[in-house]
Amino acid sequence: MGIELTRLDLQSSMDYFQPISLQTLEGHPLRPWSTRAGDGDVPDSVKIREYDQSIVERISKSSPLTERIAWTPHACVHRITSIFDEHLNHLARMNIPPETGYSLNDLTKWACISEPHNLADIYVCPPGFQRTKHPTLENDQDSLRRHELGHVLLAMWLRLEGENFQDPQEFPTLMVSLMPPQHGRILQAHIKDNKLVVACSNVYSFEKHEHAPFELFCRWLQADPVKPESEPKIECKEESPVKAERDEKRLNGVPLHSDYEVKRIKR
Repeated sequence: MGIELTRLDLQSSMDYFQPISLQTLEGHPLRPWSTRAGDGDVPDSVKIREYDQSIVERISKSSPLTERIAWTPHACVHRITSIFDEHLNHLARMNIPPETGYSLNDLTKWACISEPHNLADIYVCPPGFQRTKHPTLENDQDSLRRHELGHVLLAMWLRLEGENFQDPQEFPTLMVSLMPPQHGRILQAHIKDNKLVVACSNVYSFEKHEHAPFELFCRWLQADPVKPESEPKIECKEESPVKAERDEKRLNGVPLHSDYEVKRIKR
């Protein structure tokens, strides 16, 4: 099976998944008590710790253990996933019927399930014969990382094993990929003509809270699957240039490059 890499435009590429519209978010704003906090009305549970390269460079083996752990790549990236969880499952939104729930996840009726399979199985190899390193953000922007490929294939395999999916089909898969120091992108994959096609979005920065594109990524995490032949359009409405520019900065984040599933199941 061959692999083809293409570009995923998060503003217009909706061949297999359609993200939540801006109108839906505007129709279900956060409840006031959900955002009440002392610092700019941003609760600590959804506030990213801004990445400081100068602090990381000063950390050494003699630094306190808590400081070394706090600034590891895993800790920096894990904080992003925690904020995703808050936005999707815990922050209460308005105009949602009580019988439906209160969160964005309740509104879109997605649920998380866990599978007993271990991704580490794909790394099994004879000891002493292979050494693997994952490329980092700095070395190669236009390639598919090995662990990204592993997660995509595992998600497709789990769907193939399920009772609700029958061969042949394209097995569309959506995945959020996070990488150090505090960055992320979205991958959309499917199988076509015995080839794995993976569309990669821009790499976005989560280093600064002001520009971190949490709402943009949450819209895609809650995306609905669509048929490949359909071409849904982005919903839009007339608005002032100032508001449009502010919303673009708030929702789109700051992509680093322009050339460029926890498995989820509908209830």
